[in-house]
Amino acid sequence: MKLNPDKLRLEFPALQQSLRGRSIVYLDNACTTVPPQSVIQAVSDFYSRFPGCHARASHFFGRKVTEYYEKTRQKLQLLINAGDGGQIILLPNTTTAVNLVANGIGLKNDECVLCSNIEHNSNLLPWQIHAKKGLLRHRVFELRQDNTFDMGRFAAAFSPDVRLVSVVHRSNVTGVALPIKQICDFAHERGAIVFVDAAQSVPERAVDVMATGVDLLAFSMHKAYGPSGVGALYARDELLHTMEPLLVGGEGVEDTTYDRYIPSVAPARFEVGLQNYAGIVGSGVAADFLMQFSVKDIHDHLQALNALATQELLKLPGVMILGPADPALRGSICNFVLDGVDSYDVASLLDEYSNIMVRPGKSCVHSWFNATKTPDSVRVSFALYNTLDDVEILVEGIKRIRKNIGGVK
Repeated sequence: MKLNPDKLRLEFPALQQSLRGRSIVYLDNACTTVPPQSVIQAVSDFYSRFPGCHARASHFFGRKVTEYYEKTRQKLQLLINAGDGGQIILLPNTTTAVNLVANGIGLKNDECVLCSNIEHNSNLLPWQIHAKKGLLRHRVFELRQDNTFDMGRFAAAFSPDVRLVSVVHRSNVTGVALPIKQICDFAHERGAIVFVDAAQSVPERAVDVMATGVDLLAFSMHKAYGPSGVGALYARDELLHTMEPLLVGGEGVEDTTYDRYIPSVAPARFEVGLQNYAGIVGSGVAADFLMQFSVKDIHDHLQALNALATQELLKLPGVMILGPADPALRGSICNFVLDGVDSYDVASLLDEYSNIMVRPGKSCVHSWFNATKTPDSVRVSFALYNTLDDVEILVEGIKRIRKNIGGVK
């Protein structure tokens, strides 16, 4: 299907609202995207047509929800090109997936996890906490000053004790993508495995686990036009069957006695307790929505938006864009600092002036902002329903702030 953002926007009820007599300009997509009507309808269908429990009941509601549950698993397999649907573990989000890996992968106290210096807190804190408990070692390698990957720095940080490389695919601060296949090849040659936080890259259709050879990969559907509370962890077969669950309980076991239990086979043993069935049903529809567009069309659209935003913002005094100067290297993210104006003031005024929604602050990557002494930023992040008009409204909003607060015309 050809990507037409003006027409596509009509499929998103939240974007049809009018606030203070103006339309909405939603540019906080790296935090969460807006779901289309088809996803909203699918969530509603679960509650109105088959609100049962997956894999626990033989009645109509139970059979129906299991049917949709497993269909979603297969669709997420296709979305990231996994070899088998059974390699997809359905979880609440990427954060849960990282914690599952950290607790279940079986690292020893003399083995090291290697991360980049620009990881989201979700891919930093589990390793940091485990290291402080003496359960493993944790090391960070530096990206270049423009936050692009440097194989020399990565190799220099690599040592024989590294068993797991745990890195972001596309940074939620700069939008820069790390070369995952190159990282996997290097790590595998040295006996290490690779976990990838792909939360920001799945919405851009930029993930292919078979082509890259990644061992573990996680993403969240709320960043990919799906409902909140649903994510997935892909695991290579060997790891899928050797990892320990993060949680135990209902649906994760085949049988129990008072002193032992028999766990279910993977992936079911990781999917314990009552799941977000409505969200999982909606996530299958979100995967369908995303896969109807070609990788090239998505890339070209996001690139056009970022290129225009970069060009126009850099014409304004006091604007510093985080990451590489070339917008082609920043995916859907244009993150900037406006000199002399607090990022939270910028976000509040954009909202007040023009219904523009952006993300101020440190974007859950406090460690990088603190280490580099970078001021809190204003993150603009684009999605398929954003238009060039949205960019122009954003730029006019920044000009108005600069004039009224910054004292610059």
